[in-house]
Amino acid sequence: MKDKTQGILLIIAGTIMHLYLGCFFLWGNIAVYVTSYLHKHNESITLDDTSVIFPVQMVASALFTPIAPFAMKKLPPWLCCILGAVIAIGSCFVSSFTSSLILFTILYGFCFGLGIGPAYMCPIIAGWEYFPNRKGMVNGIIVAGFGFGSFIFSFISVAIVNPGNEAPTLEVTGGKIFSGDNPISERAPLMIRVNALLWAVLCIISIPFIRRKKQRKITVQDVESKRKLLINTIESSENGDALSAPSMEKVSVEAIYKTRLREALISWKSLHICMIMFASSLYPYYLASNFKSFGMQEIDNDHFITIVGAIGAISNGASRLGWAVLSDYFGFKKVYLCLVILQIINAFTLTQVACYSMLYLVWIAVAFACLGGHFALFAPLSAKVFGGSIGSTVYTFLFASFAVSSIVTFILTKQTGSGNISRDILFYILGGSSVVAFLLALLFSETLFIPSKVKMISKSQNHSSRC
Repeated sequence: MKDKTQGILLIIAGTIMHLYLGCFFLWGNIAVYVTSYLHKHNESITLDDTSVIFPVQMVASALFTPIAPFAMKKLPPWLCCILGAVIAIGSCFVSSFTSSLILFTILYGFCFGLGIGPAYMCPIIAGWEYFPNRKGMVNGIIVAGFGFGSFIFSFISVAIVNPGNEAPTLEVTGGKIFSGDNPISERAPLMIRVNALLWAVLCIISIPFIRRKKQRKITVQDVESKRKLLINTIESSENGDALSAPSMEKVSVEAIYKTRLREALISWKSLHICMIMFASSLYPYYLASNFKSFGMQEIDNDHFITIVGAIGAISNGASRLGWAVLSDYFGFKKVYLCLVILQIINAFTLTQVACYSMLYLVWIAVAFACLGGHFALFAPLSAKVFGGSIGSTVYTFLFASFAVSSIVTFILTKQTGSGNISRDILFYILGGSSVVAFLLALLFSETLFIPSKVKMISKSQNHSSRC
């Protein structure tokens, strides 16, 4: 099979696999039903308590996402995906048999996120090997599946648990749920089991095609050409400290290729990207887990809010490819600044339009499109700034910024539910964080990160050649 054909099959398979991984965002749509079930067995459990599930998933995913690049050095990507699927899908299936909030949080929250972590980057990293010059496009197509997954399974979930489009009536902290004597409260476990079985089918279809490109043997000429390419990059990055031809020949190949991951992770560029990711993801992450409970405070129509979530999921998935392709052509900074301006406007106006059904749908769709942009833009940015050899690994660590963001949104949700923060103040905080992200992005430079050891060698050789 030709490399290009195999690469296309891998991208399709990766997109299909990401459909189940994307059910990470399904929680915002099913939280009401699961909380109703747990509340039936323990009346102290409210939406305020179950809001912890999403940040736990996010933290677990962020902790274990860095495993993928290291595991792929020893294991084929399809095996990494299988291991992740067994953990994620198995734990979700088992979670349907418990009525304990703590056990459910461990199984559906932590273990599901743990399984997602290793599998998320595998098809993306493998896809970059087939299309090294279209990293943004590859990332955008594959993670589009991540967005569409929650769209598909939102309708499946509601069809199982609430086919009659009943509205919740029981007021609890954080919103409304279904009463214990309502049959809907008992259908949540069945919903989770059916979803888990369907996720397993998606994995069986897709994982066999997630394979790395066969690497040809590296020749001396390959190493030499890459060495000269990096030297030319150093020349342009150092603003005039160009190396002469004789000194170029003396630069150690070992020094160039022995890029230190630790130095990249503690660099200012990494910290700068982390701060941008954290500040701008607060708002879309809040809506990802709370759009339903928030919307039903103003719109008493469970079926419509489900449609809102589904449209949001489409926007989340479809926008990823668009953001990624735009970044390939215009660069990260221009595209991201447009995204965050759109997000700022959305955040500061959502509370004014939430009572109007169609406007709420449009605003959530735009917010979810911004959420999709975060997943589409930062992975190829990391590859561009830190290079193909360690860029994907660096991104898996930068992903922790999203986990911190989800924890902060959970705290804000709790404070809002307890009345310590008003809804208007909450959205001022979320919108303000996006303004901070915009200012940080203005100061960001997309230049290549050069390890200090390589800089020292290039400058030393340049000085010697002048002498």
